[in-house]
Amino acid sequence: MAYFKGLIIESLTALRKEASSAVRQRGNDIFRSGGVKIASFDGDYYAAKFNVESQSSPQKYEVELSSMDDTDAIECYCSCPSEVYPCKHGVAAAYALENFLSEGSEKTKPTIHDLKKIIIDITDSSRQIEPQKLVFHKPTLHRMTDTTVVLRSLDDQQIQNNVPLSFWASRRHYLEVKPVEQGKGYERFELFVRKKGANTVLITRLEKFKYHFSCTCQQELRTPLCEHMMGVLVWLKQQRGLYALELLKNWEREKDALLAKYGYTSGDNLVGKFDFKINHYGELELVLLDKSIQPIAGVQWGNVFKSTLPIKSASPFVPAENAKDKPVFVYLLEHFTTKELPFFRLEVGKGFLNPKTGKVAHFARINWTDKERPAADATDLEIMNSSRLLGQEFMHETLRQRGFKLSTSSWNIKYTEEIIDAALEITGKVLEKLFPLLVGHAVRVNQKISSNSTGTAVMVSETPLDLHFQLSRTEQETILEAFVKHGNETLIPFQELTDLETYWLALLPGDLLCRFRSAAAAKVARHFFELGGAIRLRSVRDDAFFNGFVIPLADQFSVEFDKNQAISQTDLEWQEGRVYLKEADDNLLIVPVFVYTTEDGDEIELPRDFRQARVNAYNNTVQIQRRDRDSEETFVQFLQKQHPAFEHQTDEYFYLPSEQVLEAGWLFQFYEALNQYGTKLFGFNNLKKFRYNPNKATFKIRNSSGIDWFDLQVEVSFGDQSVALADVRKAILKKQNYVELKDGSYGLLPEEWVAQYAQLFRFGKVDEKKGVLRLSKQHFTILERYKEFIENPKLLEELDEKREKLLNFTEIKKIKLPKNITATLRPYQEEGYKWLHFLDEFGWGGCLADDMGLGKTLQMLTFLQEQKNRNPKGVHLVVVPKTLIFNWQAEAAKFCPELTLYVHTGPQRTKNAKVFNRYDIILSTYGSVRSDIELLSNFRFHYVVLDEAQAIKNPDSMISKAVKLLNAQNRLTMTGTPVENNTFDLYSQFDFLNPGFLGHEDFFRTEYATLIDKYQDKSRAAELRRLIYPFMLKRTKEEVAKDLPEKTETVLYCEMDKRQRKVYNAFRDKYRDMIAGKMAEVGREQASFLILEGLLKLRQICDSPALLSDDEDYGQESVKLAEIVREIEENASHHKIVIFSQFLKMLDLIRQKLERDRIPYEYLDGKTQDRAERVNRFQGDDECRVFLMSLKAGGVGLNLTEADYVYLVDPWWNPAVEQQAIDRVHRIGQTKRVFAYRMICKDTVEEKIVQLQDRKRALADDLVSTEAGFLKKLTQDDILGLFS
Repeated sequence: MAYFKGLIIESLTALRKEASSAVRQRGNDIFRSGGVKIASFDGDYYAAKFNVESQSSPQKYEVELSSMDDTDAIECYCSCPSEVYPCKHGVAAAYALENFLSEGSEKTKPTIHDLKKIIIDITDSSRQIEPQKLVFHKPTLHRMTDTTVVLRSLDDQQIQNNVPLSFWASRRHYLEVKPVEQGKGYERFELFVRKKGANTVLITRLEKFKYHFSCTCQQELRTPLCEHMMGVLVWLKQQRGLYALELLKNWEREKDALLAKYGYTSGDNLVGKFDFKINHYGELELVLLDKSIQPIAGVQWGNVFKSTLPIKSASPFVPAENAKDKPVFVYLLEHFTTKELPFFRLEVGKGFLNPKTGKVAHFARINWTDKERPAADATDLEIMNSSRLLGQEFMHETLRQRGFKLSTSSWNIKYTEEIIDAALEITGKVLEKLFPLLVGHAVRVNQKISSNSTGTAVMVSETPLDLHFQLSRTEQETILEAFVKHGNETLIPFQELTDLETYWLALLPGDLLCRFRSAAAAKVARHFFELGGAIRLRSVRDDAFFNGFVIPLADQFSVEFDKNQAISQTDLEWQEGRVYLKEADDNLLIVPVFVYTTEDGDEIELPRDFRQARVNAYNNTVQIQRRDRDSEETFVQFLQKQHPAFEHQTDEYFYLPSEQVLEAGWLFQFYEALNQYGTKLFGFNNLKKFRYNPNKATFKIRNSSGIDWFDLQVEVSFGDQSVALADVRKAILKKQNYVELKDGSYGLLPEEWVAQYAQLFRFGKVDEKKGVLRLSKQHFTILERYKEFIENPKLLEELDEKREKLLNFTEIKKIKLPKNITATLRPYQEEGYKWLHFLDEFGWGGCLADDMGLGKTLQMLTFLQEQKNRNPKGVHLVVVPKTLIFNWQAEAAKFCPELTLYVHTGPQRTKNAKVFNRYDIILSTYGSVRSDIELLSNFRFHYVVLDEAQAIKNPDSMISKAVKLLNAQNRLTMTGTPVENNTFDLYSQFDFLNPGFLGHEDFFRTEYATLIDKYQDKSRAAELRRLIYPFMLKRTKEEVAKDLPEKTETVLYCEMDKRQRKVYNAFRDKYRDMIAGKMAEVGREQASFLILEGLLKLRQICDSPALLSDDEDYGQESVKLAEIVREIEENASHHKIVIFSQFLKMLDLIRQKLERDRIPYEYLDGKTQDRAERVNRFQGDDECRVFLMSLKAGGVGLNLTEADYVYLVDPWWNPAVEQQAIDRVHRIGQTKRVFAYRMICKDTVEEKIVQLQDRKRALADDLVSTEAGFLKKLTQDDILGLFS
């Protein structure tokens, strides 16, 4: 075996260079993992075979490398489905062969240059050494102009044995074959090879299984057949079967017998019409190439026509409405069929839009591991939802609901003709909705079976296709040819369409994807696709075909008759358009019909079937009755304007789901529009689900008052039909603008009335026995909107009194401050004290929500002192976070020294509730209350006060449930941020203060929290603000503490160095790709954990990569650490500094720097026990210049007025939390100007957080909060933007 290794290795290198770097890498991985086995190596032919393992499955692929003696001609064949050349398996094989050739060879591999040197050396040495005579054995060569082969069949082994191995490996490149001449015993073929041109191959049958071959390539080879003969034989096997060569035998008699069925003989020109093949039994079979050619006898044309139309369903299908959640989504239509369901699938992929060309390239199917995922807009989401209606599961379930029996086992499903026809209708309605959505989007069509195929790009047209037929006769045959009409364009014959081999869809020239207008058109079109676009009969006159097929066809579609046909034409006289109402499941059908008068004076109704004329046939004469298309179109356009959904509905009827029928009183407006247009309406009395009372609603309201509630008598009636109050309330809570009446009809509630009284019904409770709506007096602000309807003067007086007291409490002078407090309250603090007293007067709970630093604790202690003065035996429970215990102790001792406090916390706390009677205030923590709730709930407290009450914002938490079990005469809360994350934070706090005030938990979430946070509903936010306003007092520093020194807040931008930036970018890209994939797969809500994880990692890196908890070392670089150290060194000598961070590791890094530079400091986090001592040292020790604090532990309840510089090392989602931290310094008692710095890394998630805070905050600020429920208000684009 003689070969040159250098030549082979250079060729292998050339092959690998053709592959992309990614393919080379994957190929190298397969080779290195031992996934390649060399099956054979032929040095003479420079060819080799391999078995290569798949990376993703246990499957193995065959790889063949050939022509390895030429770097330009080397070829690779692989049995894998990949369309990439060379694929990773071919590259792996190349690596393996190179390794095989290199093993054991210490010398440099010989190359072309080596060979030249060898020749020179031999020439030089020949002058000195006597040359030896070399003898070569000349191989037997076959001339390709004259070669004979015995072939018993065309199976692969017999062909492969007669051609070179290198040719066989690349046989797929030799299949562009065209038969050009056929005679007795011979056939001539032309074969075209890319880059090499055409050759002609002649095959002559000598005797059974023995054939003579001749090729114009004129090669001389060691094998009997050349590559061109091989290509022709492989093509013949694929087209005509294993015994195709035996067709060269004289089969004239058998051919004539088969052709007689169609009226042809073997002497006719059969090219493009018929072909023949030999089956496994050695019998001749006829292959019909032109499907439009029909048998000349024996066809039951009436039955054929019936089979082309779908069976009309008694109850038309209407698709259910789906709920309304640069890379772009690409939609791939594939798996086309007519035999099973679904008829095709719509898969989702992705591509990249070129903004210059507008084209989408690099299409790929979406996988879970994809790095890039497009952002889905509303249309994309609707397309994806609608595409599920094309799935098999939905189809089967819908068919079962419509009464068809379908097995639930996939292996046992049988589709009858009736099921196929019903599925046709379902598919059509889905496409009617889907096609307008797909217009303008990237769509591809894949007609290959392989799932690896990406198909071809198409454009989608919203305009449906109409069928048109032309009947013509020649001297020898009758032809019925099918065309499509796309809008007002010219007729397009079926031969110019691309058949997708399914129902409903066709590709027009220019890759324009269209759907047929109706199920009937879709099925008839399928029939004509299979016939090649026409029906041809070798007969001048066939009455059975004409009367049984053509005339019924003309009654359904537009047919253009032969000019020689006896035809009479007349015009139908337009009368009017009418509307019939029908029901289908939960949908209302609006069916237009067109009324005409015939020549005989008969009135006829014609459906919206898009035909130009009505056709009648009798006595072999055709009468065409032309319709008035302009009048019909005008009437249809009038109906389409009645609802936006009608615009894209192209079937014989329009439809609306039941909930849309009543939306905004649509049906009543529709009735009115029909009346004004003069259109007759039929079918109203036959409706069962859509019966509506034509009378407008009338309302009457009477009022009375009880001790703790208002009773409202509300009467609603429609003509003589009255409505129960409970039914009206139920309709409003369900957001329905209609109620069911006693006679079974429906009464419409006007939108303006629903909007005006909705809040009244939401909070009122119906007393069915008395027939009244009962409203708690806590909701008296709701009645302010309805004072004009209140007739009771006493009730009006009571409302005015409450309103004056609660809304103008600052003007009341009679409430005096207790004399036994040692503090002078500021005016706004005295007003807060009065407000608490007026709540006490009515027995209502309230929330003191002043800004941090305005002295909420002093106001509450003053109120509790007055309560003690009035009721000496009363015991109050104050519940605070553990970190505020010492602060309450200090404030009480300072301002209310007569109040006795018992601190109920720690392991030594009492288990005997009688001990509480010895004290005025029981001071406890949330943790202790949760643990001791059984003890505490059995004691009657005068007041229960919760400080930092946002701790109970989650109604399902143990502490929230525990504090609501406490037994007290009244309850109060304190917090600077009643809303931390979203509006729902309010619910649990008010449920503690005034149980039931905001309704049930689900009610509040649905009616307020979701509408305000998710949908930015400002009207509902204003409504909630009015509702809670009397029970929440919130003042800002800007409003009341005008004597506080100025506060300056500045963003301190930091620029990462290259190493820190590199780590940040790597994590950013990783999480962006993971999050985009996760959100596209399961939605934003399900991906929230991954989003928060990614954001946490990026924010840690902004501080320092050292904060990452991974095992890997990402370095210690920190631009913030360097900047904060510089700031401390510059300012610590003249100012006291407080530094906040939410990451304890970051505080440790700063602490290490302070200790290195010997700068005295204090430290506080959640684990710190001696908080008071540390605060006192910082406040009183002039040497202690820096205080390090965790944001959560130090952000509330501390007084750090000695400091005047505040640094927030890392931004927090909730700007209110940041403000709380700053307010530890900028508060009552501060005399110096305060400077607060937020440290932000430029071009990172931190900068984007600040930008999004500004964008998302407005609505919640307008309510009661300083924070906007940040994360829940982010859109999918916002989230991905954080990782950009």
